[in-house]
Amino acid sequence: MCDNKRKNTVWVWEALFPYIIYLIVMEFVTAIVPYVTGRTDSSSVTAGLAGQIIMIPVLIFMLHRECMLKFVFEWKKDAVRDLIIPFAAGAIIGAAATWAAGMLASADPGFEGIQTVYRQNIAVTIVSSVIFAPVVEELLFRALMYRRMKCVFRGHTAIIVSALFFAVGHASVLQLVYGFIMGIVFAVLYDRRNTILAPVAMHMAANLITILIKL
Repeated sequence: MCDNKRKNTVWVWEALFPYIIYLIVMEFVTAIVPYVTGRTDSSSVTAGLAGQIIMIPVLIFMLHRECMLKFVFEWKKDAVRDLIIPFAAGAIIGAAATWAAGMLASADPGFEGIQTVYRQNIAVTIVSSVIFAPVVEELLFRALMYRRMKCVFRGHTAIIVSALFFAVGHASVLQLVYGFIMGIVFAVLYDRRNTILAPVAMHMAANLITILIKL
């Protein structure tokens, strides 16, 4: 809900604030996890999961303060359109993206390095990438950032800007391009279905298929 009495600078700050908190939490967790676990080989994956677990209640609290929880998680009990179709579409997109990435991997040396890190702790990777990451990222980039950006930017600009922020969090060039495209798809789906459940379902399926193919 946009308050027309607020200045655009206030809305921009409120859109960026959750992202700043996310960066601080993830950097802090990434720094301390190797010391806690005594391992560095798979610490980035473990740190990612730990950060996601911390961020879920933080993001939910932010939505609760705006009285937006029931709107963000609104479900009209249309399982086919809100869950099944997005999940199936996500699986298809994930498979196609993985195939394309395999064809272009030689052009991005960092891509294979990331895949090697993920394979070192496959159980944590699946829990993080398939369950927690989609929930955290959809709450952050769509339910909070994108929704607030719509109060500042006109037309499709909010979709593009939120997708850019989503893409920046991906480590390799291929993932950055894929993240930008998917950020647009997730935002459009969120707008069309008016519930965060739809992009979460698509996001989960895309990540799941990508991991299964890479096993």
